[in-house]
Amino acid sequence: TYNQAIMEFGALACKPKKPSCMSCPFSTECVAYNINRVSDLPIKIKKTKIKKRYFNYFIITDNQSIAIQKREDKGIWQHLYEFPLIEAEKKLSEEEAKKVFTNLNIHYSSFQKLTTIEKPHKLTHQHIYANFFLVETKQLQKNSLTTIPISEIEKYPVPILISNFIESKIFKAVMFL
Repeated sequence: TYNQAIMEFGALACKPKKPSCMSCPFSTECVAYNINRVSDLPIKIKKTKIKKRYFNYFIITDNQSIAIQKREDKGIWQHLYEFPLIEAEKKLSEEEAKKVFTNLNIHYSSFQKLTTIEKPHKLTHQHIYANFFLVETKQLQKNSLTTIPISEIEKYPVPILISNFIESKIFKAVMFL
């Protein structure tokens, strides 16, 4: 909420062209305003190249439970939950994803591509393209995956990309028949 508020303030009051310094509640603390260098500061840094990333999410379920994982790596979405993920160099077809998934030694009874998010999920320096695959199994191996009841998925903090998918008609149709 704080970060969103700061970005909103920057977009409305402290904008690069024609900032609203006279009505700004922070003008007395603003270095650029006080040294009369509003048009010079802050100094713009060169733009970082946008990296394309391809996420292939696997919705692994036994029709009662669903597998999730917590992102522990430093980087995007740290400490948020998501479905098991395989990142690839490109969008994976259903057959390619099935081959990669088979190497994980998780036995499944059904494997199908649910959807591809065509528009990238845009972060500051990354565009994320996502595929979602449904993997049905007779019984989730609880020792190798974190599993939760399907009905509790909305209780976990997830990235907006995953939240939007959970709220989608596709997910609800498949999970809550």
